[in-house]
Amino acid sequence: MIYNCKLYITNKNVKNYKELWNREPEELILILGECINLYKEYKDCYMETKDKVADMPKGKTFDFSETAIFGKFEAFVRRLQKLIDIFSNI
Repeated sequence: MIYNCKLYITNKNVKNYKELWNREPEELILILGECINLYKEYKDCYMETKDKVADMPKGKTFDFSETAIFGKFEAFVRRLQKLIDIFSNI
């Protein structure tokens, strides 16, 4: 998902981050926000599924490391938020 967000942000040219600085700040802020919303939706779906499994009488436990699942994406989201701050000031 992070790679696809990078493709979306850089107009499918991940290796050329200069493209990022050539875009309109308002447009870029919207795109970065969409990537953050993807993370939130992904985490919400995970939590919803985890709760459903926990409510099942004979279901297996949904015991995965959330840090392993979300750690890199959370770091990516923090960087996106910093970029939003930068482009909001431009």
